[in-house]
Amino acid sequence: MVKTRQQGKRTIKTTARNAEKSVKTTAKGTVKATEKGVKTAKATSKTAIKTRSQTAKAAQKTAKVSAKAAQKAAQTAKATAKATDEATKATVKATIAAVRAIIAGTKALIFTLIAGGGGEL
Repeated sequence: MVKTRQQGKRTIKTTARNAEKSVKTTAKGTVKATEKGVKTAKATSKTAIKTRSQTAKAAQKTAKVSAKAAQKAAQTAKATAKATDEATKATVKATIAAVRAIIAGTKALIFTLIAGGGGEL
């Protein structure tokens, strides 16, 4: 009986040690798995933040380029309109000068006819 009781104590001690080791191993595995899960989630969130940041920066650059292009187009259109306006004014002035010259020439012809010098036409 003594041997059985001693063996029982050893068996209980061995079983307790094995159970303790099993709990420690399981706990370590759970902690490691949790740490890996947290690291993975952290990396995923960092990647998502970087992607969103890069997308926002690209959109901002595109908007700046578009705004500059629109501004240049507006400036070009304004300059073209101004040049067209000036050219139109110059054409009108030249036309008025030509009409005045025709009127002056017609008046001179009429005065010449009235004065009697133009009967030989």
